[in-house]
Amino acid sequence: KVNMILKNLGLNDRKSTYIQNLSGGQQRRLSIALELVDDPSMLFLDEPTTGLDASSSTQCLELLRKLSQQGKTVVCTIHTPSANHLKIFDHLFFMAQGSCIYQGSSVNLIPFLSDCGFFCPEFYNPSDYLMEIANGDYGSQNDQLMKKILNGANEQYRKNESKEIVEEFEISRTSKIRSMNHTTTSFLNQLYFLVQRNTLILVRDKTIMSVSYTHLRAHETG
Repeated sequence: KVNMILKNLGLNDRKSTYIQNLSGGQQRRLSIALELVDDPSMLFLDEPTTGLDASSSTQCLELLRKLSQQGKTVVCTIHTPSANHLKIFDHLFFMAQGSCIYQGSSVNLIPFLSDCGFFCPEFYNPSDYLMEIANGDYGSQNDQLMKKILNGANEQYRKNESKEIVEEFEISRTSKIRSMNHTTTSFLNQLYFLVQRNTLILVRDKTIMSVSYTHLRAHETG
């Protein structure tokens, strides 16, 4: 049984390796393997991708999806997933201020936001956009989202559609990159978007601005 678990998790060739010699992704898979020894019907994982690089995170999530397809119920928390990682989840449940502001499939996240009057910008990660809404970057909107989804009771958005959310995001992003590569102002365009994004982050994070100002005044008086 143990050998089968290790094989399914891609750790069969590492079963004689000390834990400290495993990579971060392998250690994470090992922790999942330990939970599978008792053959549980449900798995609860708290941020299984934290600390992993993009490739290891993808492998970990694909593994969890494989387990769910084998009949196990897998529930996990994750912070700001990429568009590529978002598509791996069969069902999403977003919470803000103790209430559910969205529950449904990943492919229906953008339609849900559109139904609420929020249109995810092109080339933008939908999960990042929802996080910004939940954090109040566009005003206090959580009550509106909660009412639309009936605090999680509305199952209208659980049905999957044929088009995957990541395809729409990646196709748009690729089209933009190709367009920029064929213009003489590609560097200026990139610089513009980077400055715009970083300025927005600084304006939103009052702590960074305050610390930077205090450090500057201390340097001037010193």
